[in-house]
Amino acid sequence: MVFCSLAAGMSSFSANSPTLSAVIIASYPFSSAFYVHYANPMTGTGMIMNYLVANIQDVTLEKMAAHFGYQPKYLFRLIRQLFDQTFSQLKTETRVSISKSLWELTTKSIEEISEIVGYPSVSNYYRAFRLATGLTPSEYRKIRREG
Repeated sequence: MVFCSLAAGMSSFSANSPTLSAVIIASYPFSSAFYVHYANPMTGTGMIMNYLVANIQDVTLEKMAAHFGYQPKYLFRLIRQLFDQTFSQLKTETRVSISKSLWELTTKSIEEISEIVGYPSVSNYYRAFRLATGLTPSEYRKIRREG
């Protein structure tokens, strides 16, 4: 087995330095496949969150698991371990967080924002937002813009 790193050839870094050990790529002889191993949990959480945010409109546990090459049950347990939340909780929290930014920074309507963050039904979006923040979307926008 041959190990190489992203910073190979940089002699000023030690093999145990955090910048060098962030991602290790292991390639197996006689195979063209490359496997990415995450050296710390923060790398894994970043990859999961990047995928979740980029695909928030139609993300499912099954699609995310297929993207990372995991079984859905394994990804569910991994998310629970890394984020101390279920997949559904993490997805809802991410949707609300994105929509809060949209309420603060744009003049988009509730229909537009609910569609952007992946709620096909405005009433479901409204309910999730109010449950998460304690405010309606319009109350949230008004408070954030005034203060």
